[in-house]
Amino acid sequence: MSPVNINVVKEIIEFMRRFGGYYAEWYVGITDEPRSVLFNEHHVNEKSNSWIFKNTDSGETAKACQEYIMNYYYTDGDEDGVSDSSTYVYAYRKMPQTVP
Repeated sequence: MSPVNINVVKEIIEFMRRFGGYYAEWYVGITDEPRSVLFNEHHVNEKSNSWIFKNTDSGETAKACQEYIMNYYYTDGDEDGVSDSSTYVYAYRKMPQTVP
């Protein structure tokens, strides 16, 4: 397993803390197209919702970061359907219009 990029994890967790809510109210995923996934697939509102994405050096590192956040902070997330090119870790606070 690839090592976790602790700087990426730290930035995402600090962002979640700053924008509030329980960690379970946040969704964490990985992708190779963060803007498309956030705004088109998850229906995150770019202007009014809380969201963040960070690039890692590999798909393995992104997956390790996602798993770390999900396992230690109990966030929501989906570990299916990702590829080696999915180097971005993203998070958003779930709202009524977001999917999920």
